[in-house]
Amino acid sequence: MSLFLIRPATKDDCKDIVRLIKEMAENKRMPNGPRVDEEALQKDGFEKKPFYYCFVAELNKEELNSGIVGYVLYFFSYSTWEGRSIDVQDLYVSLQYRGRGIGSALQKRMAQEGIQNGCCRLNFTMLKQDMSSVQFYKEQGVIDLTETEGWDIFCLKKDDLFRLVEK
Repeated sequence: MSLFLIRPATKDDCKDIVRLIKEMAENKRMPNGPRVDEEALQKDGFEKKPFYYCFVAELNKEELNSGIVGYVLYFFSYSTWEGRSIDVQDLYVSLQYRGRGIGSALQKRMAQEGIQNGCCRLNFTMLKQDMSSVQFYKEQGVIDLTETEGWDIFCLKKDDLFRLVEK
């Protein structure tokens, strides 16, 4: 029997997902931390038209410290170059459970999800200074589009969205 299982997240998992998001922010030394909370995750992921989807890695009940120890949060997008795509927002495994194949299993599940939905690509966004994640993904065959094609990622934050609309 495997140490863990990968399964679709449920509304009841949102408390654990928020815990892991906060843990990830602390580990990556992101001082402003996440602003999303359990209520927002429940609303945005489990309504009639979800904004995201999620798989969780859960330790089997036989384990002493059973529970959710990892997650991958994703959404579907579209590439005008190649068609259907999946964008991974976060793939995270608690530090004490790394090295057991959980991250690889979550990534494999994402690849399966992409194939099942006719996607041609799986997109990731990473912090440049998070070298362990960059190395993990490169070992899985992920290419850095900034290096190979020169793409940069930009964002308009909430206040700027309102300013743009008011122009």
